[in-house]
Amino acid sequence: MARPGRRTLSFACFEPRGPASSPTRPPARARLFGAGEGVLVERRGPALYAVTYRGKTVRFHLHQLEHAPPRLFPLAAGELFVERTFDESGLQFFLLFNSARNYFLWVLNEEEPVPDMLEPLAEEVLVGRRTGFAFWVDAQQGARKILIGVRRQSLEANDYYDGPFDQLADNDAEAVGIAEYLQLAFPEVRGKIDPYGNRVDRRHRTRVSPIPYCAYTSAEELLAFLRAAKAAADPYEHIAWQGLEKEQAAGR
Repeated sequence: MARPGRRTLSFACFEPRGPASSPTRPPARARLFGAGEGVLVERRGPALYAVTYRGKTVRFHLHQLEHAPPRLFPLAAGELFVERTFDESGLQFFLLFNSARNYFLWVLNEEEPVPDMLEPLAEEVLVGRRTGFAFWVDAQQGARKILIGVRRQSLEANDYYDGPFDQLADNDAEAVGIAEYLQLAFPEVRGKIDPYGNRVDRRHRTRVSPIPYCAYTSAEELLAFLRAAKAAADPYEHIAWQGLEKEQAAGR
């Protein structure tokens, strides 16, 4: 993908990962291509880029999103709307941020088509037949569907159903100010990330991402996670910090 403000093209490829118990990781390759490699990247409009290589030019029309707050449900006290995203799973989401406690939530965008069958797993819990995404139906806030879990198998395989954390609205990263929200949630990275959340120290080449949900391997594990959340003083905060956000923060 081309980064606004940079005349480079980022390309990466990964082989499917093996079992979680495998002691080795499969090959992964990533590289930046620019003028030094004979690749010319030109920004020709807000969402239009042209890439030229060996005399051939391909124009990329990037998808544009309307970053308007949700219309079908109210925000809870202290919540801010950050952005809309279009995940590689085909589902669209709202990214919300709690300004009092500095944590994120992902909520399903039902203003757009939802290409999945959401089937009841238990009272207040729906799971996508295709994606495996698990949602808590939040009756207190207009029955909005909060993402509470993704299949751990998908997360480990890095497939289309590993969750929306890696499908942020990068075309509008600076406009929505995602970097500031990330630095509020993770103070230890302040001044160490670019406008997209990438670490400026290229030795690590990692990205700080909002992952406020758990990875589950069974229905029992998922339901236990939700029970603990509902018993907490702030269920939303529990979902945010006791899921993968906690794992991510521990890995820093």
